[in-house]
Amino acid sequence: MKTKDPWFGGGLIADNSRPQNSGKVDLHGVFTIMYAWGYPALRAWSTVITLFDLPKKQTTLHVGIKKKGSSHINTIATADINDQNQGNAHTINLELGYRFESEGDYEIVCTLKDYKTKLKIPLRLSTRPWPTFSKKEIDVLEKNKSLIPHKVSAQVKCKNCSHSYLFEEKMLESEEHSGGTIPFPDSGIYECDNCGHNMKLKDIQGQIRASIKDNLTNFLKSNEDV
Repeated sequence: MKTKDPWFGGGLIADNSRPQNSGKVDLHGVFTIMYAWGYPALRAWSTVITLFDLPKKQTTLHVGIKKKGSSHINTIATADINDQNQGNAHTINLELGYRFESEGDYEIVCTLKDYKTKLKIPLRLSTRPWPTFSKKEIDVLEKNKSLIPHKVSAQVKCKNCSHSYLFEEKMLESEEHSGGTIPFPDSGIYECDNCGHNMKLKDIQGQIRASIKDNLTNFLKSNEDV
């Protein structure tokens, strides 16, 4: 009797996942769209795929990502897998990440070494508008700065030399930057003092501003008399 070739059942992407002892995987925050405020944009996520009829011999799972319509695939993960009980269905949990250089439609491509089976999971990356704050919102932050985060720092390493910096975004002109921090540059680009590499920070700054605005929006919803 001819042995069945393995085949992919499907795949999902989510904010995070947690494998259980039973073999099941809990997923939280399943999505098909990611957002960015600038590029490059570094993103991390969980991917769960199902596989059927895995061979007893070891094979290699390759995971790559590409722009839809492009033939160029960037490998983002590999894993050696096999099945001690041939014919069973398997759920495989992967923690993935990628540095996106532009918005658009992407595909996460899963293949198995020595087999023709292939799985493509679609993913869209969209650019969000830059988070801005009205005078009223700034006034609310000023009056409630002990309750609402209004300046946030982020540690960033230079991609070229790994030198570390602590950048800070603050919303209130009345306050000074925290000691030891560097204000985010208006251009979104900071030249590394150590190697001269141009660090592109716009997406990181945008994430921070969006987080501050989300907290402010939730505060206003809970305090309608403000």
